Amino acid sequence: MKRFALVGYGRIGRVHEAALALVGADLAIVVDPPIGRPWPDRFEGIDAVVVATPTPTHAGVVADVRRRWSGPVLVEKPLSASGSEVTALLRDPWVSGLYHAAFGAEVEWAARRLASWGRPESVEVALDDAYTPADDAESRLVGSWVDGGINALSIVHRLLDVRRLGPLGTRTDLAGYQSFAGSFHGDGGAAVTVTTRWDQPAAGKRTAVSFASGAALELDHLAMTGRLSTDDGTLESFRAGRSPARLVQHYAAMYDHLAGHERLLALDVELALHRLLVTD
Repeated sequence: MKRFALVGYGRIGRVHEAALALVGADLAIVVDPPIGRPWPDRFEGIDAVVVATPTPTHAGVVADVRRRWSGPVLVEKPLSASGSEVTALLRDPWVSGLYHAAFGAEVEWAARRLASWGRPESVEVALDDAYTPADDAESRLVGSWVDGGINALSIVHRLLDVRRLGPLGTRTDLAGYQSFAGSFHGDGGAAVTVTTRWDQPAAGKRTAVSFASGAALELDHLAMTGRLSTDDGTLESFRAGRSPARLVQHYAAMYDHLAGHERLLALDVELALHRLLVTD
């Protein structure tokens, strides 16, 4: 895919624009009627349409795209906070999701080295942001779990097969839409814990993994670093470059991966991610 149309030119839309430029793709069309970028009669001369609007609008926007384009539609994560909407969207074989957190350089490093470290016994992902009640994220998003939980679960999938994760075991809404803690059980007895919080004094995004071999892995998704320690004192570490910005690097890696595949994640993986995310 080389030529794209983008629907939604807010903060994340601009990250898509920068990432596409970084991988040498052409952003041919931008649609965002509130800022004077109207819908075309038809999308022509492109390879795919990217939907980067707020989650609650995805189903309606995809329907608008379908009236103008019959090819691939790539939708920002999560596809929806509604299980029925997710199922309906993915019934279209040309619709698929975009999951940038799963393709950060630090996650790629861990995924490549995973086989040599042994079987994970526990995975803990904590994604914190320092939003305030006045932040426009409160009105545009549907809560820390739907927004951050899909990122956390997609990271988990690079370490454990989410298709083999059991349903949500315990759930704690720590502060309404702002904070959430959930636990799942994985294949072979692995324990998975995910926490997403919007009410912290500072942002922090980390994953910790314990292995049956005694090894312990720590990933810092903001710094894009990784550190593995073993019980015999062996250390391995990773650090990504600091330029361009973290999100642009994540999205560029995601588009690089997509260049060789029809969709970013397999259909059954996407369905499993959303099954774990939503409850209806």
